[in-house]
Amino acid sequence: MTIGGGYPNLEDILSDLDIPTMTSHTFQKENDRMAAWEGKAAKEMHDAAMEEKRLAIEADEIDADEIPLLTVVADGSSAKRSYRKNYSSLS
Repeated sequence: MTIGGGYPNLEDILSDLDIPTMTSHTFQKENDRMAAWEGKAAKEMHDAAMEEKRLAIEADEIDADEIPLLTVVADGSSAKRSYRKNYSSLS
């Protein structure tokens, strides 16, 4: 569903792997369901961003052009994983 090539591309890949393919009807139904989920996720992210903007304005955290300043923290790693054992990355 996430390869982006549609049903014919899925058929080709699964055929090469000798894996049975779902019907085109099932594919389309699941694709529509995923599209609806993606739309809801985008709305939730937009709503969260607007809430952060509102809070920044209320706290007077704006720049000279009156653009709200939002703090974003992202380290780009997953230092803790669990695959039936405790694991902590050294990186």
